[in-house]
Amino acid sequence: MATLSFQMESRFLRSGVRALLVLPSETTPPRRLLTLLHGAEDTPETILNAVDLYPAAERLQLAILLPALGNSFYLDWGPGRNARSALLEELLPAAQERSGVSPGRESNAVGGISMGGFGAVSLALSEKDRFAAAFSLSGALDLKKASQLFRICQLSPPGDLRAAAARPEAQWEALLAQDAAKSALYLAWGDQDWFREANRSFVREAEKQGFSVQAAERPGLHDWAFWKTSLLPALVWAAGI
Repeated sequence: MATLSFQMESRFLRSGVRALLVLPSETTPPRRLLTLLHGAEDTPETILNAVDLYPAAERLQLAILLPALGNSFYLDWGPGRNARSALLEELLPAAQERSGVSPGRESNAVGGISMGGFGAVSLALSEKDRFAAAFSLSGALDLKKASQLFRICQLSPPGDLRAAAARPEAQWEALLAQDAAKSALYLAWGDQDWFREANRSFVREAEKQGFSVQAAERPGLHDWAFWKTSLLPALVWAAGI
């Protein structure tokens, strides 16, 4: 196994942007690249310190890109704050080149935790030519509720999350109704999660629109106790779909 750390100057963020790339040790290219998105106030290291990804990446022949993009919700907010473009146009192509994974959609998946779950689902639905599959763990799929929680926790997103709820990237019904290739979806959340109802509603709409959805509501909160037990099954799903 190898973990590569790389940093580049981003024209979209007008600053440096960094990421970690977990690679299996086989000499042949991994069969798939998973872009794994962290939650609010977290970093790639938060995920690596909480969950041992290496055995799964090795066994599944899965390369894993872990970008560090702050509390961005993986959206473009304006000049110097365009996290989504930095991910799609800079970090992802760099990871594909370093891992030897094709940029074709069937070779790429995206997943995330909490804020990253929002990012993963939004990216998969709005960038259907890039990702064949997406998973979300405790996805913050309601930006108005996310805005309330950010205020309560005294966190600072790069823009107005309540206003962002009206943006195309957060309009689930419109995204799900698009006549395009349908990404496979996997969602899991706790039965006491803040975003429980948002996840339930999303799954109902996705199923109505004919998406292949695997969904699970299990005992748990919006915390690492739940994510530690949920992340490895999601990786297995992402590698095998």
